Amino acid sequence: MTVPDLIKICKAQTNRWPDGKPVTFIMRAPAVPEMRLLLEKVYGLPEAQVKELIVSANHGRANQVDVYAINSSVEVLKLAGKLPLEPGYLLHGD
Repeated sequence: MTVPDLIKICKAQTNRWPDGKPVTFIMRAPAVPEMRLLLEKVYGLPEAQVKELIVSANHGRANQVDVYAINSSVEVLKLAGKLPLEPGYLLHGD
């Protein structure tokens, strides 16, 4: 996935995958310190607006997903050619 594609998903501008299936966007609460980098690099918006966008991106569902419920049916996508634990991943704070 490219960075511009991620931004479109995060900002609810893209809400379906190319095969037509809905995108479900899962992230930590925008207020937690670990999310500062994502808010700065992807959103550039106040926390309240980010919360509204997440609800919109998740097709109006305001409920939260328990991260422990994520299983093998979830596909981890590369961002700009990197997986989350690889050096050079865009959203690492280092």
